[in-house]
Amino acid sequence: MATAKLLQKPSIINITGSTIRVAHPDISGYTKTYLRAAIAAAGVTASVADNNSLADNDWLLVGEAGDQKTETTDINGAVTHGTALTVTNILKFGHDIDTPVTKILERGIAIYGAATDGGALTLIASVDALTASAPQLADATMIRWENEYTEYTMISTDTSYAYYAVKFTDGTTLSSVSDYILATGLASTAIQHQVDSAVEMANESITADGNVTREFLLKQCNKWQDAVTQYVAIDRRDGLPKVKNWPFEETSDDSSITATENENEYALSGLSDTIKFDDSNQAVISMRFGSGILDAISPFEMDELYEGVSRTTVKTAITAADVSIVLNSTYELNESGTVIVGADTITYTGNTESTGTLTGCTGVDNGHSAGAAVWQDINPGLPTQYTIFNGKIILDKPVDTDYVGYAIKMKYYKKLSAFADFSDTTVIPFYNTLETWLRARIESRKGNEDIAVGIRKSFHTELSTNASSNFSPLTDGSDYYKFSNGETIN
Repeated sequence: MATAKLLQKPSIINITGSTIRVAHPDISGYTKTYLRAAIAAAGVTASVADNNSLADNDWLLVGEAGDQKTETTDINGAVTHGTALTVTNILKFGHDIDTPVTKILERGIAIYGAATDGGALTLIASVDALTASAPQLADATMIRWENEYTEYTMISTDTSYAYYAVKFTDGTTLSSVSDYILATGLASTAIQHQVDSAVEMANESITADGNVTREFLLKQCNKWQDAVTQYVAIDRRDGLPKVKNWPFEETSDDSSITATENENEYALSGLSDTIKFDDSNQAVISMRFGSGILDAISPFEMDELYEGVSRTTVKTAITAADVSIVLNSTYELNESGTVIVGADTITYTGNTESTGTLTGCTGVDNGHSAGAAVWQDINPGLPTQYTIFNGKIILDKPVDTDYVGYAIKMKYYKKLSAFADFSDTTVIPFYNTLETWLRARIESRKGNEDIAVGIRKSFHTELSTNASSNFSPLTDGSDYYKFSNGETIN
């Protein structure tokens, strides 16, 4: 029997009035075989090409999803590897040789109402009025495999909720819940609308197991988003090709990253939204430390600032008044001298590099935990410059104790989240280009490459037009190096 982890997350593809429409689960990767001989309506013995991976009590889909005579049946007996299957006598139709037979996990749909987005779910009362009888499941409306999707029309007492959501069920276990959808239907920016339009324009239909599956279309929606956000255009300011930053990618974060004592590096993963580029300043519009503006420099310039500076960390927790301290490495430290740990400037007379121990220490006025930063030949202070490198913000000096807790505030271009469901909305304002993109991919999938090429050209023209009319603020990564010939390298 399937588990919740195996059952797919369902998708509500439309709500119109009191009718909810739910997409079929994607069965393209499920165990599949074919009838070796025809089976009559109410037949109990099926001959298939191969019954491997099938077992007693498995449920089978007989026919292609979307065909009028497609239906389900249950394996009703032990399976010995070969070609024979015993099934229940609930088949309404006869099925010809070569009819596909697919093992299915999802059989029914539980429908819920909720007062708020993500709030507590209430099972729609009219669903559990249908109790177990033949293939019918309690607390579920059965998946209508003979149609292109399953529709359920609620009675009047079920239409008072602000949001609706659904779960798939195998009769015992429920799947994860779908996205919550407003009772008024999908948002105008939901990608489902562009998907429906593209499929209609291509004179196709979405099938659970065919050329144009929901899995294929969702993947193409994400590829469209990538094509837009990774669009390379000639920068009007310097004439160089760059990945374009769009106004709809702009965001800010004034609180997620705060300064810690003696640290100069902060992970970009701490931001509320993922930054578009995490290896350069190309996605940073501006950065402040507290109320002060930080100037952007290149990673090379930052390396120059830290030339001759040594950094290590505390290995064994330090107690106030210790005369020796153990660090993770002292090979780069002077044989005698001073190090800065937290608010303490510690003087030492001996350096045992093999054990990472500094001896003859004075100035240990405070305790310091393992992992605390230890610096030599640089004074912590108030940062004034930064760079982005390898997923980190790097400041031009370690943060002095007086500035601990200051926020590192960023305005930047974010990476858009991938679409996980067709009810997901897009922030790209020219979302009509998604329809064009999908039509090209569908025609290519159908083998109509000449048509696909023409549609792709239309998409690129539409994208180029929007790119030339959407201007974004200059980023801190726009000018790194200027050469005598005037060339700028980013």
